[in-house]
Amino acid sequence: MSNCANDNLCDQTPIGSPAPDACSPCGNLTEESAVGMLKELLARQCALETKVNNWHLLLQRERNRTSALERKPASAATSRGAVSVDVCSGEQFDEVDSLVSCKDGTSARLNLPECHVPVGLPSGKVGSAAIGPTWLPAAVVLKSGTFGNTSYSYPMAAYDVPECAKYAICEITLTGQASSAGQMSGTVYCDVAPGFEARIAYIIAAPSAPGGTVMMVWVPIVNGSLEFRTQLSTLVFPTRAFGVKLLGFE
Repeated sequence: MSNCANDNLCDQTPIGSPAPDACSPCGNLTEESAVGMLKELLARQCALETKVNNWHLLLQRERNRTSALERKPASAATSRGAVSVDVCSGEQFDEVDSLVSCKDGTSARLNLPECHVPVGLPSGKVGSAAIGPTWLPAAVVLKSGTFGNTSYSYPMAAYDVPECAKYAICEITLTGQASSAGQMSGTVYCDVAPGFEARIAYIIAAPSAPGGTVMMVWVPIVNGSLEFRTQLSTLVFPTRAFGVKLLGFE
């Protein structure tokens, strides 16, 4: 190595740099010290090349693992059949015959009929419910006849409501005619949550032009009942009617 007083400075001199002058601490560069520096640089180069080669080997191993994972779904069987699945393995499927579950401490399967979905039941367990509405065999008349500024409540316990139903499907009829000049209005509200209501039907009527509307609406079942409220304008309706027919649930 160099005979200079500052060996570290000499070691950091870039290869190809101009030779230091006679006053430099590295000015006494000899053939022996130059050969030593070259050997040290070659050793460093060899060490770096070894590290690069090791990194290439590690990278290739990861590429091989990734390729194997990418090929795995493509090699799965495409035909349907009986398959035993370990529920802890994390495997995923677009379609299964049933859901593996637990009932009273025993392993069980929840079979879903066509167009049914798993739902949470009031008991805290998971069951099966059909997608879409459930219709009654025939419409049930809950209200028919005159109305005023009145509230109406209809319990649903007697109508075999599906466990997961949140709405009653109803046909709402609202009609009226004014007794003197000027327009008058009638409005029907329903509870959508305890203490919160929304308008579901509205008419404007005059003596010469009776008002009326018929519509099918999804009315929320609040605390097991349908809750309605009707409201009239200050003028008088000599003829007015409010009707509610229960058609089904969803």
